[in-house]
Amino acid sequence: VAEREATLNSILEPGVKLYQLSASGDPDPGVQLFWDQRRKTAIINGYRLKPVPNGQEYQLWFIKDGKPVPSVTFKPGPGGRATIERIPVPEGGVLSAAAVTVEPAGGSQQPTSTPVLVGALQKS
Repeated sequence: VAEREATLNSILEPGVKLYQLSASGDPDPGVQLFWDQRRKTAIINGYRLKPVPNGQEYQLWFIKDGKPVPSVTFKPGPGGRATIERIPVPEGGVLSAAAVTVEPAGGSQQPTSTPVLVGALQKS
């Protein structure tokens, strides 16, 4: 309960923006990305994510100056849920979007598959 409360407090901080990453033409699955622009960190909350094969994970990417910047990897838990906190957000340049791909376990330096989820980011 304390962990959930800490997460809730983090996303309710002033200056935290919510962005939605979704599948093209499909309302499920999805990822909510909470970007704390003051602390330069993010929290992602994934839901209804499909299981990935052994040896693969989902990987988050930030699109900075038109190029993908690798971020965290994760696997969904029961019910297709995943929550990852304290994700560093790249600084400098222009962040225009975030995306999720399926990559080999441990992640990749460049995407090796088409994004399964994508969403625009706008810094205010």
